[in-house]
Amino acid sequence: MRCKIGDWATLGESERDGALGVRSSQLLELQEACMEYGVRPDRDTYTAGWDRGVRDYWAPSNAVVIGDSGRRRKNVCPEDLREEFATAFGRGESLNDARAAVTHKEEAIEDGTALLEVVRKDVI
Repeated sequence: MRCKIGDWATLGESERDGALGVRSSQLLELQEACMEYGVRPDRDTYTAGWDRGVRDYWAPSNAVVIGDSGRRRKNVCPEDLREEFATAFGRGESLNDARAAVTHKEEAIEDGTALLEVVRKDVI
């Protein structure tokens, strides 16, 4: 159980919220879950980890990956990263859209080829 591990920086940074780009308020859910075990999360350590993780999530290099995956942006981006993230995210979305268009065209070609084979069999 995460509560008993007590590595609050890691939980905040990579396993929980920060690196997933979600709000630090998720700590409240963790607090509630840990109360059952008599464990109280270290808010300051968790928040420091979350701050590191969220900056990794919102990095422009990750923005392209997120946009390309078709996932939607979350709204907890640090102010100083918003513009670069939005630009990179848009590039990722464009890549995703282009890939989908190619897939659509390939499927249309396959359908056309199958139809052509049916017509050829009927003619022969």
